[in-house]
Amino acid sequence: MMFVGDKGKILAGFLVENPHLIPASKMRGYRMPPAPERPSGDHVQPGVLQWVEACRVVRRPPEVF
Repeated sequence: MMFVGDKGKILAGFLVENPHLIPASKMRGYRMPPAPERPSGDHVQPGVLQWVEACRVVRRPPEVF
């Protein structure tokens, strides 16, 4: 993916991994911030459980999603 701004461009993978500033001269002086901590594996967004249940069981979910 490429993000175009007023001062340059950011080129990254499809899932926005491994971003690089373009032109390369701007990337040389930049330090990447630490990656944010991801929630533990037991954390699931509320609507996801309803969606999975609707897929497993042939029945209408309580809400339209």
